[in-house]
Amino acid sequence: MSAGLAYASFLISATVPLLYGAMIGVYFLPGVIAQSLLRMPLVALITNMLSALVGLAFAPHLAAAFLGTALLIGILQELVFVIFRYRRWDTWLYYIPPVVGGLAFGLLVWTTFDAERFALATQIIYLSLFFISPLGFTLIGRGVAAALTRAGVSGGTTRGR
Repeated sequence: MSAGLAYASFLISATVPLLYGAMIGVYFLPGVIAQSLLRMPLVALITNMLSALVGLAFAPHLAAAFLGTALLIGILQELVFVIFRYRRWDTWLYYIPPVVGGLAFGLLVWTTFDAERFALATQIIYLSLFFISPLGFTLIGRGVAAALTRAGVSGGTTRGR
């Protein structure tokens, strides 16, 4: 997934930068699945970094982008649960990192792509994708984790339920 995402991100940012925000949500997927299944400290960070390392095998020239994004998103995903000392795993807590991270990445990339040069409608679509994509992929990740739990894959590994 990481390798395909790398090449797709490169292609989209070079050809249709407006749609780049739709790609950022994929980076939230490994961490949210791991946290939902294991409910243990640092699993989102470790899983995101492992995902980035897999991507590096296919696209080593994107090392800084993979590792940097995985690190930042992993820290964001952990931070919410650190605040509650890994004692609360309420559903709504999983959705704070994608909202904060999506908007932060959107504003960061906004300056990179000089998005102010686009029409207002284009700017709204651009920022909306950075907001919607991480939320959507977090929702998908939670669904995958729930399906894996129902299938018995996480049996005995979850804590704090």
